[in-house]
Amino acid sequence: MGKAMSLRQATRFAAAAGAILGSGAAFAQDEAPAPAPATSAEEATRGAAAVQGVEDIVVTAQRRSENLQDVPIAVSAVTGDTLEQGHVSNLSNLTATIPNVQFTNRGNIGATATLTIRGIGINEGDPFAGTTVGVVIDDVVQAFNVTALGDFFDVDRIEVLRGPQGTLFGANTTAGVINIVTRQPTGQFGVEGRITLGNYDRVDGSVAVNFPITDSLAGKVSFVHRGRDGYYTNQVRPDESIDTQNVNIARGYLAYDGIGFDATAIVEYFQARNGSTAIVNTSSPGVHSFYRPGQFTTVDDFDFVTASEVPSQSDIDRVSATLRMEIETGIGDLVSVTNYTDIDFDFWADYDGTPDFLLHGPRYFEGSQFSQELRLNSQWADGLQNTSGIYYQQNHYWIDLESLLQGASPGLRSQALQEQDRKAISAYTQFYWQITDTLEFLAGARITHENVEASAATNQFVHPSGISQLTGDTPISAISARGEESWTLFGGKVGLTYRPTRDLTLYAHYARGFKSGGFNGRINTPEAIGPFGPEFVDTIEAGLKSDLFDRRVRFNLTLFNNWYSDKQVPQVRFIGTIAASTIDNAASVISRGVELETVVVPVDGLRLSGTLGYLDAEFDTFQAGTTDYSGRRTPYSPEWTWSLGASYTTRLGNGEIEGSIAYNHSSSAWGDYTQYPAEFLPAYGLLNASIGWTADGGRWGISLWGRNLTDERYLLSAKDTRPLFSYASFGAPREYGVDLIFRF
Repeated sequence: MGKAMSLRQATRFAAAAGAILGSGAAFAQDEAPAPAPATSAEEATRGAAAVQGVEDIVVTAQRRSENLQDVPIAVSAVTGDTLEQGHVSNLSNLTATIPNVQFTNRGNIGATATLTIRGIGINEGDPFAGTTVGVVIDDVVQAFNVTALGDFFDVDRIEVLRGPQGTLFGANTTAGVINIVTRQPTGQFGVEGRITLGNYDRVDGSVAVNFPITDSLAGKVSFVHRGRDGYYTNQVRPDESIDTQNVNIARGYLAYDGIGFDATAIVEYFQARNGSTAIVNTSSPGVHSFYRPGQFTTVDDFDFVTASEVPSQSDIDRVSATLRMEIETGIGDLVSVTNYTDIDFDFWADYDGTPDFLLHGPRYFEGSQFSQELRLNSQWADGLQNTSGIYYQQNHYWIDLESLLQGASPGLRSQALQEQDRKAISAYTQFYWQITDTLEFLAGARITHENVEASAATNQFVHPSGISQLTGDTPISAISARGEESWTLFGGKVGLTYRPTRDLTLYAHYARGFKSGGFNGRINTPEAIGPFGPEFVDTIEAGLKSDLFDRRVRFNLTLFNNWYSDKQVPQVRFIGTIAASTIDNAASVISRGVELETVVVPVDGLRLSGTLGYLDAEFDTFQAGTTDYSGRRTPYSPEWTWSLGASYTTRLGNGEIEGSIAYNHSSSAWGDYTQYPAEFLPAYGLLNASIGWTADGGRWGISLWGRNLTDERYLLSAKDTRPLFSYASFGAPREYGVDLIFRF
């Protein structure tokens, strides 16, 4: 249950507030430029309460700025203001709020994302598996899913593109793309911040400073701290929380706005000193050797109690530097995006989730990526536009996974090492031909060449004491392998868009996307390294986007059908105590469904919204060993997702009061293709609400918020690793708090 605010929390709050306010213009979180003070009651009403109809949102889903309603793609956009109002802190909070979207963490590797759109995702935590949902931050494609759930700090908007996006965004986007755009420098001086107090001793603080340097040069610095105790009680050490949060992010911008040339440099440092991931043992008697009575009963009765004997440590350090330049040329606007990112991730995990010493150990990850993109947006002739580019990315990672296998074989330690280098270069082009005033034809293509070099090793040791340990043991076996492979892949898109009026868009397109091949990272024989080949998807999508009744009603509808061939499926195979995590091109998948999004503004200040997703995603053909899994649903693909929301803004005293309420529902799903009973994810629904008051001029405000107000117990992920054990990861319990917002 939720922990009440304490004296210790109040002390942490005072320290955080003093650090933020005392920093002056040193660090900041940006939400929007500080508005000028209202000069009259009439001007003071301008804002959310004065918006007539549904607001426009500008997106870059096609690598150019467009109105959301004009983009012939199934894309949902969430503004930074909406994220802050709903206390949406990362991608997992968006699950079920967007049709046919499931974002969660990898249950046994808490910082690593499992991203699924329209029933397609990768249920494997290591980077050798690649991605099916691309994450793009400020025009930079992220190579690794470590920290991909993100932290929605200082964000202008999030765009979720559903369906393959290989033409403009490249490989490994067969399910879709998450395009995150942070708030850029404004060129005007302004400071704003937010301090949050909540249960579980939550103390968050953020502040942003925009400042001009010259007429054409502007800067911005921003900082956020997020801290709370863990949701879980540790049976082994009851006074210790397991999944604590302690995150600090600093980001700096330097922007130049010249005649025919713009440039923005962004440097970010992300630091997490969190507690270990909480793993819940859901094993069954007679099925799993790591079953222990009383560790888990049912989902509804679960009270966030687990067991961990290991150090509560999950440390992440990420440094990223990006330079974006835009030059006006005689043939169009040329955009250059250069990025370098370095990530270190060290954590401990008690994988068995029991008070006994059965299976636990540390994991070390080092990764880096460099990317360069050149993109030209040009007007070839009247009614003929083009977006073309070249893209290069090089990434490298190294992992050392140590497993102390006391429960399987006393004294045994297994070490799994993997290292990979991947280089990819691609060229793409997409044309938009305005055939008539109302009809547009779209055609695009992309060619990608990738090269992967990989090595993997599995070493086993035994300690003479009979107690598994990290040092002082004796080698007993060693397996290693190396591999190198290259692929050249093609994808493309053709479509028609019909706009009979400015408020109605009809579209249909065919697209072919692809996901890269690779090598397996954890092996039990040299041959297990692979390689595995690419997967491909063919999709047909048709949609309608409309603004009706003087923009009082927005109604968007999408229908889609995806055919996947050579689908990559992660599988675990044991030889004795040595497990191999392999990927096989084992399946074909059909994913089809319907998506609906609507917004209604019946009167000024009142906003009603709803979404609905229907999904039928199943393996068409899939044989693994002697078992035929054909006809089974793909993991994390609930048949129904839907949400309802309402917000109302009106005048109150010398300011505005705004209240909002939202309910999100996801029907049942499975945590893996094997569909063992422990992998069943029951249906759930979450109720969130907030109410806040902002003074005229926006100088300060206060807001009360709550998430999962009914304290629903629900599973985010589940996995059965029989014959050893099964485990699960739960969603957050009831959370509530208060925000203090200031601007000047």
